[in-house]
Amino acid sequence: MSEISVYIENQSKSVDVESMGAWFTFPVSVEEIAEKIGLNSQNEEYAILDYESPFPIDTDESLEYLNEVARLYEEYSSHGVTEYLGELVYNGSFSTIGEAFDSIDELHYYVEKEDLIDYLLEVAGVPSEIRYYIDEEKYFSDLRISRNLYETSDGGVIEMCI
Repeated sequence: MSEISVYIENQSKSVDVESMGAWFTFPVSVEEIAEKIGLNSQNEEYAILDYESPFPIDTDESLEYLNEVARLYEEYSSHGVTEYLGELVYNGSFSTIGEAFDSIDELHYYVEKEDLIDYLLEVAGVPSEIRYYIDEEKYFSDLRISRNLYETSDGGVIEMCI
């Protein structure tokens, strides 16, 4: 599972009081966060000042949202594309990690581009004795134009059927 850790600071304290903040790994209860950094009904402003996460996090991100994303990472941990969702957000394929999770069933992961090529040639009914004569690099180059493909940081390929 991809870990989501954030440094949250209480922004409600007066200027002359030292700020209160701490690191939290999600999922974590909002009550635990509130208790640890001094949030209450009078002091409920917080900011996320730092994070370690596979996706970008805004300074005012909802704690409930981060808990939900952590739950989704756990739920989809066995899905081949889950570990690359952050890459897809960073490269602009999705605007948020929540949007990426909403589309996860339309994302197909291939460990190597050759796996995608083999699959497509098999579906097309191309006999194995003819595959030797196919220029796979050129075919993949054409696939990148005609399909919505993303090459992962470790050489895999994600086909986005959205």
